[in-house]
Amino acid sequence: GAEAALASLENGSKATITVQTRGVTATLYTGLVKLVEFDYVGRVIRVHGDDETSKLHVNKSSEKWVNKKGSEIVKDLAGRCGITCQADESLLLAGKKLEQDYVRLSDNISFAAVIDKLAQLDGAKWWMDRNGTMQYRIGISSTGTYTLNYTPPTTGYMTADFMILKVRHNLQAGAPCNVSCKSWQPKEKEVHEGKATRKGKGDPINHSHHIPNLGQDHAQKQAESAADAIIRHELTIHATVAGDPTVNVEMSLQLNGTRYWDQTYEIDTVQHEF
Repeated sequence: GAEAALASLENGSKATITVQTRGVTATLYTGLVKLVEFDYVGRVIRVHGDDETSKLHVNKSSEKWVNKKGSEIVKDLAGRCGITCQADESLLLAGKKLEQDYVRLSDNISFAAVIDKLAQLDGAKWWMDRNGTMQYRIGISSTGTYTLNYTPPTTGYMTADFMILKVRHNLQAGAPCNVSCKSWQPKEKEVHEGKATRKGKGDPINHSHHIPNLGQDHAQKQAESAADAIIRHELTIHATVAGDPTVNVEMSLQLNGTRYWDQTYEIDTVQHEF
């Protein structure tokens, strides 16, 4: 029945990948089918597709949003593409301050690029969840914990519930950092500067950013978000585990048994191979 089902697909057709392992049935992916390839000698059908955020990369914008928060702009852009979006509320109005109005300007860039810039300001990450809903989350908001356990070979064999575990320690990202963000505001004829400091070990590293047309509160938020982005990459964990459909980017990762790196981490990426 696969040939008949896939031969009748039309543009806009959706597909869902559901798997069962460890006695658990779960949805891994919901997205749009883009291409179907029928190999009649090999008796193989290959289906290619993307999640619906692909629409955000092909639609472009040259416009402004007046007195809108970043989360409101994200919902607006997602809605235009027919994407359901759940977004945490931004703290600041987005964009430049022109004639008493906060205005977010875009110059023929993709919807995704606008959302990415807003996420940098808000300190947010955004993704499409397994059910086809776009998430825009500010800060750490995990919905569960995935645990990795390790016992070193001190009195016997090493034991672990993973096949590969790699820990990368970026020493520069772990150093004290001082971030400044300067901005010339032409309407006010004034230079605004935001500063942020994060503690660490070793010699401090200074980072300087120059972004035009920002108000004082936006310059300060840019500095704080940039500082947080630097230090969050001090420790990076990469693990390969037995297939588990319950793990996803909305969860946090708890590492136990390594002595030096045991703590809770944010999950940025999950790749399933089956």
